[in-house]
Amino acid sequence: MRTARMNPDAEAAAVWVPIAELRPWDKNPRLNEPAVAKVADSIKRFGFGSPILARANGEIIAGHTRLKAAIKLGLDRVPVRFLDLDPADAQLLALADNKLAEIAEWDDALLADILKDIDPGDAALAGFGAKEIADLIEQLAPPVEVAPEDDDIPPPPAEPITEPGDLWIMGTHRLLCGDCRNPEDVERLLAGSQPRTVITSPPYFNQRDYSHWERYGDYLADMVRVIERLPEPVLICWNVGDAATEHLDIPADTSAAFSLSGFEYIDKIVWRKPGAVFDCPRNGHIAKQRYYPAFAWEPILIFRRGEHPKFDAKDVPYWNDNVTNVWDVETVASNAKEHPAAFPVELPLRLMRAYSQRGETIYDPFAGSGSTLIACEKAGRRAVLMEMDAKYCDVIAIRWEKATGRKAVRNGQFAEGQAF
Repeated sequence: MRTARMNPDAEAAAVWVPIAELRPWDKNPRLNEPAVAKVADSIKRFGFGSPILARANGEIIAGHTRLKAAIKLGLDRVPVRFLDLDPADAQLLALADNKLAEIAEWDDALLADILKDIDPGDAALAGFGAKEIADLIEQLAPPVEVAPEDDDIPPPPAEPITEPGDLWIMGTHRLLCGDCRNPEDVERLLAGSQPRTVITSPPYFNQRDYSHWERYGDYLADMVRVIERLPEPVLICWNVGDAATEHLDIPADTSAAFSLSGFEYIDKIVWRKPGAVFDCPRNGHIAKQRYYPAFAWEPILIFRRGEHPKFDAKDVPYWNDNVTNVWDVETVASNAKEHPAAFPVELPLRLMRAYSQRGETIYDPFAGSGSTLIACEKAGRRAVLMEMDAKYCDVIAIRWEKATGRKAVRNGQFAEGQAF
């Protein structure tokens, strides 16, 4: 066995060399073009993690992909470590540099645990695609089920930590205390991601104290404004009830507004609630000899623009057992008068299982108490959430921390004085 003769001037470190002084190995059997763009992104983010290896005459031994990536980035120099090897040893090292890495294996459980908390864009820098990550996590994930504690909603604080404009990061999820009608807020929240599914339960016009529209037409225009700027394809799951006491058929008018804005109607899912909801003038209506039926269900409107999304193949048995558009889902009592009937986790969980796949991004422009976030956490989706009320941003962060045992980060750091 021959022993390599090291160049003493290059043994301790690499040197920067003009690209023009290097030449690729003309017999390189490695097909590296598909990796060049990702390696370029990695170099742009981190710099060169390791130098190119070359013979004294400038012929590359290992690092052909790094060289192509550097050229793609417009660099004129690269770090090189020169090795004093003859052609035979250089060839062996070139093969070993690629082949030996293939022998090692991943600990899938540890890898999945790391990847689930990494932003998909960052994971791509390491060479992992969103589908690859989702498949890995899905293989190791327990069955998706809603536990009673998943619907526990803490009361909103009297003095919130969140301030308007604050951005919360919770694992791979993002929450902005902002206005979903404001394009700048939406752009900041999405940060380049393109959610293909919207799951939300907006205000039912002025049925709650936090609603603020003077005219019903303004409300409908705002609802369209929330979703019309989203990229195609996009599918919308929109839970909204009647304002019958004000003689407003909000679901019908919302459907008309979406259709006129170029969205295609797909379906209407009936959320049947165990036990009717009585509200004035419906309470006691029989004794008054006037018929006003009690509210026992709410619609979830399904609209799309572009292609219809697929669900995970793993969920085929689930949907074979749930083939109708009538869903029986328990209501959830909230501790806050502003949100007395919160979105139960089971609803967004079913919707994302029907209209998205693991690893995809779900957008909720009216995050409320954060039920969509909890559903995404359980179902392996990434949530991007907008909520205008700072108190409820606190509620969402508290709820996520209790559900996961991890810490939410506000504006890039743990909130000072954070009591959750």
